[in-house]
Amino acid sequence: MKSAPAKKKKLSQIEELIERVNGYQADPMLYFSEVLGISRVWRKPGDLDAYPGEPALWRLQEDLLKACPRAMRDRKPIYIASGHSLGKDFVCGGAALWFLQSFRPSIVIETAPTDRQVKDIMWKETRWHWERKKINLGGVAYQTPRLEVDHDWYLAGYTTKETRASADAGGSKFQGFKGKNNICVIVTEAQAVEDAIRTQIDAVTTSHNVLMIFLGNPTRSRGWFAKGLRDKKNNIVFHFSCLENPNYVERRVVIPGLADYGWVEKRRTDWGEDDPRWIGRVEGKVPEGLTSGLFSEALFKLMRAMHGRHKNSKRRGVSLDPAGDGVDDNVITAAAEGDILEVFKKNRMAPSDTAKKALEICKRIHGHFIVVDCDGLGQRDFAELRKLGDEQLAGIQLIPFYGSEPSNVTIQLPDGREKKQFGNLRAEAAFATQARAKKGIATLPPRATELEEDLEADEWFEKKGVIWLVDKDDIRDSLNRSPGEGDGYKMLQWAMARTLQDRTTYKPEPAKPGEEFWNRVRQDQKRIQGDNSEEGWEEA
Repeated sequence: MKSAPAKKKKLSQIEELIERVNGYQADPMLYFSEVLGISRVWRKPGDLDAYPGEPALWRLQEDLLKACPRAMRDRKPIYIASGHSLGKDFVCGGAALWFLQSFRPSIVIETAPTDRQVKDIMWKETRWHWERKKINLGGVAYQTPRLEVDHDWYLAGYTTKETRASADAGGSKFQGFKGKNNICVIVTEAQAVEDAIRTQIDAVTTSHNVLMIFLGNPTRSRGWFAKGLRDKKNNIVFHFSCLENPNYVERRVVIPGLADYGWVEKRRTDWGEDDPRWIGRVEGKVPEGLTSGLFSEALFKLMRAMHGRHKNSKRRGVSLDPAGDGVDDNVITAAAEGDILEVFKKNRMAPSDTAKKALEICKRIHGHFIVVDCDGLGQRDFAELRKLGDEQLAGIQLIPFYGSEPSNVTIQLPDGREKKQFGNLRAEAAFATQARAKKGIATLPPRATELEEDLEADEWFEKKGVIWLVDKDDIRDSLNRSPGEGDGYKMLQWAMARTLQDRTTYKPEPAKPGEEFWNRVRQDQKRIQGDNSEEGWEEA
């Protein structure tokens, strides 16, 4: 007589939930569907026609998610070379939550070169998924980039610059989870992350259950990210191409936010298919003749160290990067040789007001020129400056800067022929700034975060032997704002590099007492009153 089969023990609701969550570990798409409420995937034209308005993924995003368990099993990092606006941060924001909630306890780190990229891109996408989740598996999300389930079970976001700073002080933000299991590190804009940061990540991701995802635009030919994209034996590599996304294939907006057909075709017309920008920013591939950065961290360190060396120089001037009455800031920068003395920023200014402010600042620092970005809106501000007349200008030279105009700088070839070196004045000014920085002339003041970000976003490439910079629109897209401080700084350095004579006839305003003066006055008062009798007072 056969015994009756043992009845399967009925699971409690908690046990059922745990079993379900454990199942997500091998199936990120199931997590996206059940927890995040994203179950639709575009694989071919018409797939989403019946589901208008529903959040959806497209084929390469699905492939990426399915590769995550394999990457963990085989201990291979995932590298994503992506064209412009293809949803890489959107899908990785959801993947971060999948890892955090499927592996218990776990630590997820989201990092990028700048504060804006961490907060306004990575954390913003993660919060979007979190706030729309269909199942609450626990945890608290904060305004800052942090989501906490328990004290040792959390997601956090910070910049690679913070990591570098802590490493310079003898530690590293990554050391906090060294040796722990269930670690996920997601790095966006990886092409701009230093090799030293990649080494730090390697050092702390040696334990069990590790997932590393590195994503960015393939815009640099050197460095660990470019090398990783080429190594398909030891890494899992994806190339997200604008030509494959649903908005381009169907020539209409299928998934909002992805690169559309018009944007891609304009780049085809403007750049051509043999341009490295097309290959990198549209096709998501690593091209030959890849764009490279102009300002390295080593150069930034030199520029910071040299700050203040030229503050007494008589070579002084002002740059004006106008933005009109739009949301971007009008930026007026004053400098003595290569040292910044003052930066004024304000949006929504009439050209006449901007011109008067530039002249006021120029006279305050006893400058002898004002250089104005005259591409587009700047022509109005330049005209307003000229209207002020010789009496008010008092010998101050007005210099128009047309960044899109051809450069006259040439180099001599071995056969004696002259060859144009730069495609336009934008490129000429950027390289003039780099050259002055290497000589210790162009410097950086302390805590000039936005200026450093602007300069770091400058990339160049060579086309038919001529040097060009990437389009300003691309820089604006990567920064999510206008690079006004950087543009003004480079115009100033370009103008300073020219032979300009001081023709001014006005008298400089008397210098106003600074903070140092008032500190000494307060010390003297204490000394006289006997409150500080043991402390000497030293003459300046």
